[in-house]
Amino acid sequence: MAIVVRGLRLGVPYHQLWEKAKNGDDFARGFLSIMVPYESHEAARAIVPSLVEKTLKAAAKSEKFNGAEDVVFYACRYLANDNRCGVYEDRPQFCRDYPDSPFLVMASGCAFEGWSNQCRTKFKAMEAEVDTLQELQASLNALQTYELSSNECTTDTNSKFK
Repeated sequence: MAIVVRGLRLGVPYHQLWEKAKNGDDFARGFLSIMVPYESHEAARAIVPSLVEKTLKAAAKSEKFNGAEDVVFYACRYLANDNRCGVYEDRPQFCRDYPDSPFLVMASGCAFEGWSNQCRTKFKAMEAEVDTLQELQASLNALQTYELSSNECTTDTNSKFK
């Protein structure tokens, strides 16, 4: 069995996903047509214990996190006994689009783990570049302010000597 975690759905309990699906929410409908919740964290932990702990630790960092009950673990209803997709050729669009973010919590050894790590590394590099650009912008603003004030002083001094 596989565990799919929607850590991004913190604060949206299973019954609310059902309500959203009933009201036509495409994500909720697609998700619930494929995924079924585990009975408990212990049931999910029995499959991939490290992923459960990793997810709960990541979830605790969210402002929306109210406790472990906010996190629901799901399994794919189409997963075959050999851990492969039982409907791969006809899999829903929801599955074809997975993963939709490199920032999902993934189990060690997940086929998308390398891609996720590469995206995270690039994101950190871009964040560092943005920080550098912001520092340069602040320096440029300070130089422009200094230049303006220097010009005002020069103009004032020149007008006094005329």
